[in-house]
Amino acid sequence: MIAFNEVGCGNRDRGSHCIHLVPPGAWWFAVWADDGNARWVAVDVCVPPSFDGEEWRFTDLELDLYKSGRGESGVFDEDEFEDAVREGLMSESERAAALAAVRELGPRITGCDSLLDEVGWKHLAAACRLSLPPLRKLP
Repeated sequence: MIAFNEVGCGNRDRGSHCIHLVPPGAWWFAVWADDGNARWVAVDVCVPPSFDGEEWRFTDLELDLYKSGRGESGVFDEDEFEDAVREGLMSESERAAALAAVRELGPRITGCDSLLDEVGWKHLAAACRLSLPPLRKLP
């Protein structure tokens, strides 16, 4: 899977303000985003991401956790996860690690959690205060 953040592309003047957290060795990464109309935090369950000096890479394990600015939250794409397991697209150890990540993070995303509900948003606000121009092209 290849994913890109829209950064001032297409018919929009700018992409969403966002910040990512990639904890070393974790089976997930998080993104806090605010496009001016809506804000959300999403956690992608994945094989621990790696950085090759230019870009982050990870293998998506299908399960996603999400909380909207309106408080809607939960675990999503469980059907896609079950399909990937059934089709042999992930190992048993990957399956177990993905489920462990959801057991850890599920209550945090649906409840009140300092990192997910406060710290990430504070870092995003600090980044926005820098008033940097939108990225239009990456080297």
